[in-house]
Formats: sequence, C-alpha cells, structure tokens
Amino acid sequence: MEAVGVRRLLVTLLALPLALFIGYQALAGTNQSLANLISGVVIAYPVALAIRYFFGQRYRQYRTDGAQVLIAIGVVLFGFIWFWAEPFQVLPFPPGNLSPLALAVVFVAATYPIAFATLSWRRDCQRITGFDWLLVSLSLIAGGYLVLQTHRYAQWISGIDEFTDYDLTAALVYLMLTLELLRRSVGAGLSLVVYSLLAYLFFGHLLEGTFSHREFELMEFAEQMIISESGGLFGVPLQVAASYAFLFILFGKLLEASGGGQFFFDLAAAVAGRRDGGVAKVAVVSSGLFGTLSGSPAADVMTTGSITIPMMKRLGYGGVFAAAVESVASTGGSLLPPVMGAAVFLMVEFTAIPYAEIAYSAIAVGLFYYLSIYFQVHWRSRRLGLTGMAAEDIPAVGQTLAQGWYQLLALVALVGLLVAGFGPAFVAASAVLVLLISSNIGQRPITPAVIARVCSDGCSALAPLIAAVTAAGLVIGCLNVTGLAGKLATLIFLITDGAEFASLLMAMVITLILGMGMPVVAAYALVATLIAPVLLELGLPILQVHLFLVYFSVLSAITPPVAIACFVASSIADENPMAIAWQSIRLALVAFAIPFLFVYQPGLLLQGSVVQIGLALVSTGLGIWLLSLALEGYDRAPLTVATRLLLMAASLCALAPVGWLLIPALLAALGYYQIHRQHHVANV
Repeated sequence: MEAVGVRRLLVTLLALPLALFIGYQALAGTNQSLANLISGVVIAYPVALAIRYFFGQRYRQYRTDGAQVLIAIGVVLFGFIWFWAEPFQVLPFPPGNLSPLALAVVFVAATYPIAFATLSWRRDCQRITGFDWLLVSLSLIAGGYLVLQTHRYAQWISGIDEFTDYDLTAALVYLMLTLELLRRSVGAGLSLVVYSLLAYLFFGHLLEGTFSHREFELMEFAEQMIISESGGLFGVPLQVAASYAFLFILFGKLLEASGGGQFFFDLAAAVAGRRDGGVAKVAVVSSGLFGTLSGSPAADVMTTGSITIPMMKRLGYGGVFAAAVESVASTGGSLLPPVMGAAVFLMVEFTAIPYAEIAYSAIAVGLFYYLSIYFQVHWRSRRLGLTGMAAEDIPAVGQTLAQGWYQLLALVALVGLLVAGFGPAFVAASAVLVLLISSNIGQRPITPAVIARVCSDGCSALAPLIAAVTAAGLVIGCLNVTGLAGKLATLIFLITDGAEFASLLMAMVITLILGMGMPVVAAYALVATLIAPVLLELGLPILQVHLFLVYFSVLSAITPPVAIACFVASSIADENPMAIAWQSIRLALVAFAIPFLFVYQPGLLLQGSVVQIGLALVSTGLGIWLLSLALEGYDRAPLTVATRLLLMAASLCALAPVGWLLIPALLAALGYYQIHRQHHVANV
C-alpha cells in the first residue's frame, strides 16, 4: 500500500473511533430516563438509512448502499451492548463516567498521531518522512501508556502517590511532542511564549526581586504538567476541546457534508439577493448563518467564500473588497449565537457562567457586528452602481425552505437544548444525532462512509488547534506554579496606573498580538489567564471582561500582519492578503469598538432596565448607520468632506456611553436625512 494510503487509513482508524467515543460519552452521561430516550433516537438513524435503501429501489435520488445500512445497524447494536451489558461496565471507560482529565488524555492519544501523520517536519515538504513516522509511533506508545494510567491519575494525591520513571518518561515525551507539533502548526508566536515560560520556570529562581520564584525539580514539573487540574498539558483548554468543542466542529463539518452550506447560501440569496449589492449581502448573511454553526473563521471562508467571492468579482466588486467582505463576515460567525466559537465554551469553564446566559447576552452585539458590515456593503454597492442578483439566480424563499427545511431541524434541536439548560457536550452530540437522522430526508444523506470521511478530514484539519490548546494548558500551568500571572498583573497596573480605559486598551493590544496566527481558543486561554485577573481587579464585571477578551481573540483572525482568515480568502480571490486585511479592518471598524461599548453600556448585553437596554440598542444602531455613511462617503450621491466629518462626529456621539450625547447625534441624523431627502427630490 502506498504511503498516502497508509496515512489515510491510520487517520481514519484513529479519528472515527475517537468521534464515536466522545459522542457516546456525551450522550450516555445523562440520567436514566434521558438515556432511554436517546436509545430510541439512535435507533432511528439505521432505520432512516434502511427506509432510503428500500425507497431507492424505486426512486433513484433516494438510493443508499445496502452495506452502509448494515454498518450503521452494526455500530448501533455494538453501542447498545456496550451500554447495557453488565460485563462491559467494568471496562476502563464506562459510558458517560469518564473524568475530564481522562477524556483529554484519550483525545490527545488519538489526535497527536493524526497530527504528525498529516503535518511534515518542514512546511515546504508535502510528504510524510521517516522522522514523522517515528513521532507517530512515539505518540501512539506514550498515549497508550497514559490512557492506561488514567484511573491512577483521576485519584491522584500529590506527595502521596508515586510518580514513577515511566510517568516521567511519558510526560517528557509528550512535552517534546507538543513543542514540535507547535512549531509545525502554529509558528513562532505561541512557541516563543511557551519557550520563554519554560525557561522562566526552570531558571526563574536565579532572578532577584519580584519575579524570582522557588526552584522546581524536573520530577515535580512533569507531575504538574500531566496530572494537575490547575493547568498543564491536559488542563482546561484541552478538556474543553475534547469534551465539546470537537463535537461542535464535527457538527459544522457534517452540516456542510449534508448540503447545509448551500442551503444557507440559497436562503440568504432569497432574503437579500434582490437588494442593492445583493450578492455581497448574501455573502454577509450566509457567512453569518453558517459561521455561527462552524465556529471557525478560516473554515467558513473556505466553505461559503468559494461561492461568494468569485460571484462578487464577476458582478463588479474588486477582488480585495470581495475577499474582505467574506473574511469579516466569516469571522463574525464565532461571535454570533447560538453556537458562537469554541472559545466561548472555554469561557464557560473560566467564568462558571452558564452557556445559555452568555449566548443570550451576546445576541445584540453579534447582530450589530453584521449590521455594520451590511450597511457598508449597501453604500459601497450604491457607489459602484451594483444592483441585486439576476432574477434567475435568486431562489424563492418558499422553494428554498421546501427543499431544505430539514437542515433547520438540527439547529432547532441545538437551540432548544441550550435554552433548556443542558450541558454543551450533550447539546452538541444530540445536534449531531438529529443531523444524522434528518439528512436522510434530502439527497445528500450522511452515511457511515460520509461520517468516516468527515471525521478523518476534520481531525486532520484540527492539528493546529490541538497543538495550540495543549500549549495553552502548558502556559496556564507555568503561570500558576510560578505565580507569574499575579506579577504580570502588578506590572500592567504600574503601566496603566490602574486606569480602566488604558487597561482595556492594553488588553486589546496584547490579545490581538497573541492571537496573530493562533487559533481563537489558544489566544483566549492565554489572555484569560494573563489579562482577565487584571481587569477583574479593576472592578469590571466578569461577563464583560471575558467577553471582551473573546471578541478580540476572534478579531485577531482579520488583524494584520497575520490575519489568517484574510490569507485563506486571498487564495480564493487571488489578491494580496495584506490589502484584504486592511480592507477588513475598515469593514469591521465598529466591531473593534463594540467590546469597549458593552463594557461601559451593559444594556448592549441585554442587562439592566428596559429603558437602559432600549437606549443602548438605539444609540448603537444609530451610530453604526452614521459611521458606515461617513466611511463610505456615498448615499445616492457622493458626500462632501464636510458632511462626512459631521456624520463621523455624530456617530461618535451616538456610540459614546454618555446618555445626553445621543441628542446631538439624533439631531445630526435628522438634519442629514432632511437635507439629503430635499436634495434627492430636487434632482428627480
């Protein structure tokens, strides 16, 4: 068998059982009555495939391979035996009872070999070398050992339980593997942070003054890095990625495989396609709809951008603007409920705020993000004279829903379970299960073969995320054991002199710098440890602080010089990625102001009285409208420089968290509307 075939087989053999295992753990970890209900729902999947198979004998568009039906039946039967048969309850991993640490170990034991089998040691090398296969073998052996020790680690008492030489060897091997995988997948930014912290941990006792700490032995360090619950390789970031972030990512990829991306594009076209600049607005709406489910800016750009960017270019938009619209719209999906991005799940762990409460608070600011892009696209389209999409390219809303309504079932289940208060892991696994069943209604059912392919491709694409979240846990561990987090907080206080706004500005800059080229989860994990304590000591509310850091962690995907979402869009648009990044900054200018706004105006997070919430929503909406006009400088005719400056000043008044400034903003808006309306009537 060729090397490529062996690699593909290895990835599939690791990825598919991992996905089934994590999904089953999430579904089985419930009360007995709910477990019984889930059992009935699981049966529906092979039944739906069987119905398609028998219908397919008469209707070809519903034909399903009989082998796929048998495989589905076999997997479901095995799951029932594992869950219900008494002898299986004594296995190392009883269903639903795995500790977060053990689940993280299992996750890494499967994903590290996948990462080394898909990422060569040199970026310009397209093939997997003998050295890569050696690291695959090492990760399999070390991972297998740690998996077998998870029962010991779950009941570990530091200073009493013996940390053996085998444990030390496995810990050091995993540390080496993490640093190497980090170098391959993420690059210099996070790697430099990790190396610096490791150097500080081992040599910081040689320093004098505030930043000195006690000396650490190698054995103590290794124990902290693989067993400690307060941080380390298998700490909170990796536990979140393993327990439910992975399932949400899998849900997005399965939705795409079932035709969900095309459905949301058609739905957006039906809603916004007839308006000025219809195709660009379709890009904004469809990227938002799909991005809130995928939670990955780069993946969303590749999915919806491959359709929208060429179409925008063909209809008259410049390649840079088209790619920027897609980059900004895709990035915002990680900020838009109901799913948002994986960083929000980590925020749940850091803040102990229920996910449903975070999602509810983020609704308004997420919609304002897209409203700002929508307005700028609107004015730019008018200036370029671009009308809506051709009538023959716009599907009817009724027809679109009639053909793809089943794509919404999984989304409805996801939102309903979140509102009902279920945990994110159970919600994600349940949404995947509903999607598997509902996909059989359409022409692209999710068969076991599709599941295997999606799991394989998804785990291969996860390599940078795995390295980053593992390294983020390592960073948190180093900060905790050395006490560096508190010392950095003191340093920031000295620089900003305890001023709230200056501290927020510094937090923004640090987050954007750390987030360059890094997955959002890793960037947020770092700043949540480094910066959040500083902002909390200033007396700022915990929800605002962490949501502030999540926002800028997400926005780092479009911030130069790295701007990963813009680099992905540049490959589709065939344009300069830096030009796309700077155009994206202009489009998302309001997004960079929104975190500051909701820190000082809790009404934007739907907190406070009805009057406070209403004033915050009205002033922000008005400010976005005025700012978009000022930036684009065009309505039905070009705006003068004086008019644009007036609109800019009025937008700042509206956005400022000072109630009385809304009055001059409203007067300026009414004056502009009246003068502009009279001018338009006179020219008709």
